[in-house]
Formats: sequence, structure tokens, C-alpha cells
Amino acid sequence: MSQNQQKEPELQKTATTQKSASLIRAVRNIAISVLGLLLLQYILGTATNLFANFPTQTASINPLDNVFTNGPTLVLVHFVNGLALGLLSISAVVVSVIVKSKRLILITVCGFGTILFAGESGIEFVLGWYVNNLFSFLMSLGFILSFTAYFVLLWFANPRQLSIPSK
Repeated sequence: MSQNQQKEPELQKTATTQKSASLIRAVRNIAISVLGLLLLQYILGTATNLFANFPTQTASINPLDNVFTNGPTLVLVHFVNGLALGLLSISAVVVSVIVKSKRLILITVCGFGTILFAGESGIEFVLGWYVNNLFSFLMSLGFILSFTAYFVLLWFANPRQLSIPSK
């Protein structure tokens, strides 16, 4: 075997390791972004709960339409921030799958599931005309579980913590 043929697999392994390390950094950056948006979501949710005047029930109006037309601005911003959280959590799952780390995949899927759970609880809260406190509680439960999941992801999305699979 020539010297060039021996170096070729080493270069491929180094390139794969560098690519995986950069993808893990991307997962870390997504986790930091999600944690920041979750903090903003908490502040918006608390401010909405304390200061927003929720519309009263009207038979002819869909409550979700009411959020966009004449609902409190804080609820609309809270809703849009939740959509951004959902999109970021999906991207975290996709990048984790590309990295092929079972640990990262498990954590990001849990984070996505808890964000989805909180979002669905929020939609149910709005559909109930803001009076069913169970859904408000479930939103907060989804928040704290997703915050925990993404904090754990931040901890484990460290190239030194993971064994990067090689081909």
C-alpha cells in the first residue's frame, strides 16, 4: 500500500469528525436559541396572564381568529414566539439525526414533544375562551419540561461528551 492510500482514510475520518463536531456545535447553538426563546415565552405568558384583557365568548367568532383580529397583542406575540420555538425544535431533531447520536436524538425528540405539548395546551386554552385553567397549567408544565430538555441538550451537545460515530 502506498503512503497516499494510507493517508486517504485518515483524511476522510478527520473530515467526518470535523463535520460532526460542527453539527454538534449547531445543535448547541439551537439549544441556546431555544432556551432564550423559552425565557421570552415565559415572560410573555406571565405578562399575558397578569395584564391582558381576554375577549369574552362570542358565538359567531372562532377564538383563534379572535387572537389575530382583535385579541390582546401579548397573546399574538406569545403565539408567534411559540411557532418559532416549534420550528427550532424541529431543526434540532433534524440536525441530531444527521449527527447520528442516539443521545442527542432522544433529548431533541423529548424537547420537541414537550414544546408541541405546551403549544397544543395553549391552543386548547384559547379555544376554551381563556377560562380553562387546566390548559394554562399544562402550558406551564410543557414549558418547564421543554426548558429542562433543552438545558440537558446544552449539557450533552458537547463534542467532548459524545463519541462521534465514524464511518
